[in-house]
Amino acid sequence: AMAGLWSIHSGKIKLPDVPQIFLPQKPYMIHGATLRDQMYYPLKPKESSKEEDQRLKEILSTLNLNLEERFGLDTPQLFWGDTLSGGE
Repeated sequence: AMAGLWSIHSGKIKLPDVPQIFLPQKPYMIHGATLRDQMYYPLKPKESSKEEDQRLKEILSTLNLNLEERFGLDTPQLFWGDTLSGGE
């Protein structure tokens, strides 16, 4: 909740006014979702198009992740946390 990954509950969390990056050691991934779903979470993914697919591939390339090559953008993975390495 503090990282802003889940927005389905109510309440308030007060965070300090300092720039910060949340980088968990354990991946927070949706079970049974596609790579496209993961990249858009918590938003709904946009419809697949050549332009949108290219944009997602560029993001993955910038991050040096070859996940699209290994899994495709639209193939569900049951347990992403078990599929990816800690560095990914």
